[in-house]
Amino acid sequence: MFPFQNPSLVVPAGEWTLDMGVDIGTVGNACGAGVVEVAIGTVTQLGVAGFGPAAPVVLVDSGPLAGRHVYYGHALPALVSVGEHVSAGRPIADVGCDDGGESLAPHLEIGMSALGGPEFPSYYETSGAMLQLLLAAYP
Repeated sequence: MFPFQNPSLVVPAGEWTLDMGVDIGTVGNACGAGVVEVAIGTVTQLGVAGFGPAAPVVLVDSGPLAGRHVYYGHALPALVSVGEHVSAGRPIADVGCDDGGESLAPHLEIGMSALGGPEFPSYYETSGAMLQLLLAAYP
């Protein structure tokens, strides 16, 4: 599943960059309620150091990512609570306009844990695999 409710608000895939996860910018630096992030799984945490106080972390419970944690960095506000299960495509957060962590412009940084590893990957550990999944889901 692509992590944006409205993929037309995302810059072209050729502009996405990799680090811990995949950084996906928005058209015209759009942010807030107009740029909604979606997910599937159980929310295990809100707030990630360096990624903002409301960045959701979701434990995926089905599909090819089952058992992995996926984080949605630079989100603000979160639209879910810790412990909440979200169905496929359910809004979980908005792209943050400010105070969304260490960020120069509105964007989503989405990353996933290694299978059986800690919740947060090291640089480039899983970002290539996440990029391939995103490209496959990109409409």
